[in-house]
Amino acid sequence: MKKYSDRRLSSRDLEPVQQFLNMASYWMSFTIHSAVKIGILREILRGKGKIADLATSLRCNPFSLKLLLDALCSIEVLTHSHGYYGLGPKAPRSEEQLRYIDYCLQFDRYRLSAWESLHESVRKNKPAVRSIYKTKSRMRTILLRRLHEEASMKGHLIAAALTRKCQLMNWRKMLDLGGGTGAYSSILCSQNPRLESTLFDLPQILALARRENLLQSLDRRILIKEGDYLRDDYGDGYDAVFLSNVMHQETPESIRAIFSKCYSSLSPSGMLLIHDRTLNDDGISPSGVVFFSLYMLLTSGARCYQRKEVTNLLHKAGFVRTRWVIKNSLLCAHKPA
Repeated sequence: MKKYSDRRLSSRDLEPVQQFLNMASYWMSFTIHSAVKIGILREILRGKGKIADLATSLRCNPFSLKLLLDALCSIEVLTHSHGYYGLGPKAPRSEEQLRYIDYCLQFDRYRLSAWESLHESVRKNKPAVRSIYKTKSRMRTILLRRLHEEASMKGHLIAAALTRKCQLMNWRKMLDLGGGTGAYSSILCSQNPRLESTLFDLPQILALARRENLLQSLDRRILIKEGDYLRDDYGDGYDAVFLSNVMHQETPESIRAIFSKCYSSLSPSGMLLIHDRTLNDDGISPSGVVFFSLYMLLTSGARCYQRKEVTNLLHKAGFVRTRWVIKNSLLCAHKPA
């Protein structure tokens, strides 16, 4: 029979246990979800900080609301001083950021049950749920709006990087492949008044974007083309192809086919811009991308790719001079002249 030591455990011995339990806990996540769902951050962002004012506007019990606010203070989402709650260092700083976070968390709540089946997905190498693109649920609308808000937030950063490093102002014709609501096309065209963009996506995605009034304000220089990027022709003569949030949804075989079609559609010296979540070559960083890759296993059976995998696939398709415009996020590859 195994003998156990009667040595008393010290606080240091228990630290790894507590740290592990902290990582495994869902308490913090649900506290943040509830704060966003109730509207706490939005009210504080608009200037309300006293518990009485917040309780009235949010229709909450003052005592229980204070418990939630204090919990948010403990994780630096909020601050508290002299009876007034304010935004902490880890809180969103604008209505735009909060709107994006709201759509993200709505979608996460919808997919919560999938995470309970992670062990089965790992055992069988199969997704736990159907792909959101194969359903007609309200969550497809939430996902589309989430991607639209993300593009609206990141678009100007991407446009600035492309202007500095990829001669955006010299482009005349661009393909926005899988472009959804056209938010990236809008921002890039606003930076370059001589640029025309073709927004290419599935008919059902474009129809949903129309129903949500997300295509009405597109510039007349943005042309809409319905199609399936795995089956249909892209056209040709493009100076640039912008491929955003597509790669992590596809298998290596599909990516090879997409890259080959992008290559054929570009003019000599044209550029393929890949905007996606990409892993470092160690496969275990950045942490957020690692967990997103696990999420893709759960929901579609796909995954995120390492930097070297992406560049190897590009070189096999004929592209040269690959370089990162934004680290792990935006990659540029050239078609030879």
